[in-house]
Amino acid sequence: MNFDKLVALVTGGGSGIGYACVRALLRGGARVAMAGRNKEKLDAARKKLVENDAVPESSIMAVCADVTDASAVRSMFERVENAWGPVMALVNNAGVSGGRKLLSEITEEEWDRLMTANLRGLYLCTKAALPAMYANRWGRIVNISSVQAVSAKLMASAHYATTKGGIAAFTRRVAMEAAPQGVVMNCVAPGLIADTGFPDVKGELLQRYLALIPVNRPGTCEEVAELVAFLCSVHAGYIVGQTIVMDGGSSI
Repeated sequence: MNFDKLVALVTGGGSGIGYACVRALLRGGARVAMAGRNKEKLDAARKKLVENDAVPESSIMAVCADVTDASAVRSMFERVENAWGPVMALVNNAGVSGGRKLLSEITEEEWDRLMTANLRGLYLCTKAALPAMYANRWGRIVNISSVQAVSAKLMASAHYATTKGGIAAFTRRVAMEAAPQGVVMNCVAPGLIADTGFPDVKGELLQRYLALIPVNRPGTCEEVAELVAFLCSVHAGYIVGQTIVMDGGSSI
């Protein structure tokens, strides 16, 4: 895919699925800003891309920002626009997990923390991106949800599943507003993905999960990133408001 001159922003871009999305967009020729809260992680990821993937330093930017902070989000978008022009492709990937807890074990503080981390940042970044996309009559937004938005087979806590279902609903609703303006928004809902910060999914628990996945393996960050990259491309203009599940068949 040719992303020549495309300016992209990936939140939570320092590791896991976000990092793989950054790499996929860079391979296509986009200029990519990778955002996150941990400056050291971002700087290390940027250095790795430059040294190992031979990415031109002028094509990759690390932006330390808390996407749940409205002022920080505005500053992040301004920084990217001042350097390269407005963001025309946004990947809302930043978020946190909630482990595997029964509802009775989830505190009010934990519930509120996930609602803020997984939904507020999505709202703020999307709201910040749309004006420039509308002005240019073109844009792509991809939101990273989870198979938990559509299925409870692979157990996750209720607060996590609620936020991921919320991301899918947000995608459908805002896509209806954005599509007439030339902006396409979709959602990717991964299942069990290797190297995404779930170190406790191993041993017997991993075997239980694999038994529910027809392909009998976890997915990879790169597989998710290739779909995200396609949805950011000119070829995805007729895919609107969809939640595309990548789970090896576990939700069938």
